[in-house]
Amino acid sequence: MGFAITFSALMSKIVRVKRIFSAVEEMKVARVPLRDVIKWISASVLIEALVLSVWTVVSPLKFLRECDEAIRWEDGDGEEQYFCLESFGSCDNPDNGLYKKLFIPLLATLHVCVLLYACYVCYEIRKVPTAFQEGHWIAMCMFSNL
Repeated sequence: MGFAITFSALMSKIVRVKRIFSAVEEMKVARVPLRDVIKWISASVLIEALVLSVWTVVSPLKFLRECDEAIRWEDGDGEEQYFCLESFGSCDNPDNGLYKKLFIPLLATLHVCVLLYACYVCYEIRKVPTAFQEGHWIAMCMFSNL
């Protein structure tokens, strides 16, 4: 969700600048209402939330802890007991690997497509003066995430 919120805000900003300066080149008045900006943000957050919700329902992750080092002894009844000294835990789905096969590649593809489109838009508005936009810095942010 962090990716969707962060980059949808940056994306809506550069798309807004692109629309305004594209209209200036054509000598038209451009109005980019707030609802158009909110559409970008809402759509990306909704898509991300939908994918994550389906992932949670279909293939929920569980926290699993494994003991790396333990002390073992036999109690008075002859049963072996152990006390864990070091352990390692991670989230995994022992039932199926669907999240590795479907959901992670789906989210990665979605994120890369959004980043590539944002880089393309930043390239298109590269000649706009920096006083009107931060396309250069947004492009640096996008490239660093690729």
